[in-house]
Amino acid sequence: MVLAFLIYHLCFVLLPALWLLPWIWKQTADFSYTAILSLATGPLLGASTLFLLMVLFPASGSAFFLSAWLALNVLLVAAFFLKKNAVVNTYSNFFTAFSAQIAWVWAMVALVILFSFPALYASLRGVSEHDTYEYMILGRHLYETGQINFSGFRFLPGGFFYVALHGFIYPLLYTSQLFFSPDSDLIFKSMSLYYALLLVFLFVLKLRKLPLSWLLPSLLLLLSSYGFIFSILQFHLESIRIFLLFVSLLLTWDYMKRHRPCIHLLGLVLGLQAGLHFIGLVASLIIIAGVFFFNPVSLQEKTWVSVRLFFFVLLLGAVHYLLEWISDPFWWKQLLHL
Repeated sequence: MVLAFLIYHLCFVLLPALWLLPWIWKQTADFSYTAILSLATGPLLGASTLFLLMVLFPASGSAFFLSAWLALNVLLVAAFFLKKNAVVNTYSNFFTAFSAQIAWVWAMVALVILFSFPALYASLRGVSEHDTYEYMILGRHLYETGQINFSGFRFLPGGFFYVALHGFIYPLLYTSQLFFSPDSDLIFKSMSLYYALLLVFLFVLKLRKLPLSWLLPSLLLLLSSYGFIFSILQFHLESIRIFLLFVSLLLTWDYMKRHRPCIHLLGLVLGLQAGLHFIGLVASLIIIAGVFFFNPVSLQEKTWVSVRLFFFVLLLGAVHYLLEWISDPFWWKQLLHL
């Protein structure tokens, strides 16, 4: 199990982080975004890529899907490292922003916590929440069939009934862990606390310049939500959804107020949260509308920016809802009470 845990994180966290780090740094030049999002994006992007692969190449088998994901990452890493000077400068600037000796100590402590505590907690507690069971059963069905059935009401083997309201990223997180450990759910369960810790780390890094008398109450307020704590204790997607929403709001603020060129990164985060949950899709569309109406640039520029953001949302999240509308319009009419 330990070996499977390490291989999963190598394939879905560390490998994509090699090309995500310079890509994120180029758009933000911000240590906190680069460090946290490099570690956070891989598993979610892997699940979203798996969704697209199952749509384009149904029933192709686990070996094909995993190989395609690894090949994509190897190509992206190679493409970045072919630009030797640019990549060396990027990594040099990133680590220069983190050069203090005490910062390295804190970084090592944070990484130990990040990669050990979620797994330890997940190993001590079983799944006990209805929605998580539902997503796991769907994730195993996708692992066994390798294809996605676009229907508003899914009847799976064993009498399982699934209402298809949300995206596929969360169940496909479980599918991706089954590639390495088909008889365990440890990696999947650890994701709740993993993203909760990433959220806390990003929160602290972004607000670290505030006086301690402000930072500690703010952190306590973040952690005092019953829903947030419940989603961690019971293993749920809420910690991931809240993390993505927090990041999308920060990036939107940085783009509009600090004029950072982070449109593609913002689009990626909006697309991932749309593919994770229906609430994420609504939030993404509201953010895009806010960028269009309140961005202090020309009409032509903010239109083009909004179109690019919507493309990410469509590709990584909204395509699921469009395909379901086409395949089963009765489902949406009933959902909307039309």
